[in-house]
Amino acid sequence: MATPPALQTERLLLRPYRASDEGDFVALQRADEVRAHMDGALDEAQARSLFRKILRCHTAQCWAITRRADEAYIGHIFLTPLDASNNPLCDDAAHPVTRWELGYMLARSSWGRGLATEAARVVLGAAPATPIIATVDPDHRASIRVLEKIGMVLHRVAEDEQGPYLEYTSAR
Repeated sequence: MATPPALQTERLLLRPYRASDEGDFVALQRADEVRAHMDGALDEAQARSLFRKILRCHTAQCWAITRRADEAYIGHIFLTPLDASNNPLCDDAAHPVTRWELGYMLARSSWGRGLATEAARVVLGAAPATPIIATVDPDHRASIRVLEKIGMVLHRVAEDEQGPYLEYTSAR
């Protein structure tokens, strides 16, 4: 898959990552409060490695979330292709994509303004016509509200090595 197209909303510009975004991306991934409902903050080496993977991966669609007014970096949003076993695919044409996973995170300074909903809605609208899922910590009420506002519905409650999670699916 080619580089994802830039997407715009009234307040946001979602654009493909560029090498100059690395510092902002690393800071976001290292923020404890941003990753509190995930598997915890990444250390600097892990965050830099993830950023390099994003730049190399040609199957996932990843965007830097920026404010349209000044193009300041405020977050990260992605669609990752999954195989039948829910394993992420990166440049692996041998396994067919059965669905996509939506994920997002915003810098703390951008919380509570509807920006995650705005970004997720435009990405979902531009997503491939295959099922879209999103997983969320059951205690992360703000993220659950985002998923519900964009029309995703609770599909199941599950558990993995990190504990329980909710799986939402697109209702399209």
